[in-house]
Amino acid sequence: MEIERLNRMFSELYQHNSSGDWTPAVDIYQTDKHEVVIKAELPDTKKEDISVTFENNVLTLKGERKLEQEVKRESYQRIERHYGSFSRSFTLPSTVDASQISASCKDGVLTVTLPQREEARAKQISISAAVTVGRVCRLSCLSGFAGAGRVFRPARCCTRSAVELLLALHRRFRLF
Repeated sequence: MEIERLNRMFSELYQHNSSGDWTPAVDIYQTDKHEVVIKAELPDTKKEDISVTFENNVLTLKGERKLEQEVKRESYQRIERHYGSFSRSFTLPSTVDASQISASCKDGVLTVTLPQREEARAKQISISAAVTVGRVCRLSCLSGFAGAGRVFRPARCCTRSAVELLLALHRRFRLF
């Protein structure tokens, strides 16, 4: 039947290969603190048997989970868990701060935290309000006022607020 064939295919997919290598499951996510976190499931693997390296923006997890020696291999009726060596490599963005990488192992889960460099983090840029008087102008353009009619010739840009502009007009020309 078709379902049995699919079950057999998936069962074979998750069986370890003849060399004994296996691949631990991982979760990769980014936190609100701009850190990339990698969690790898490594039950019954001692931290002494795990190696974490970071080189050329590639994080590599290597290690080995050994079959328990308390029970003889011949005594097992079924072995579904994977044993032997493993290796996983992840290419990471160049924004990772290699000097701040940390790793911990708790309850069979290896957690590797990779913070981003400060300059790579998004920065909030504030937007200031601008007031337009005719066309926008600089206070230096106040010299554009001329004669009794006080003709105003605006410049191209203005970094002053409307209040500052009015105060400058008052101080210079006693307009109001």
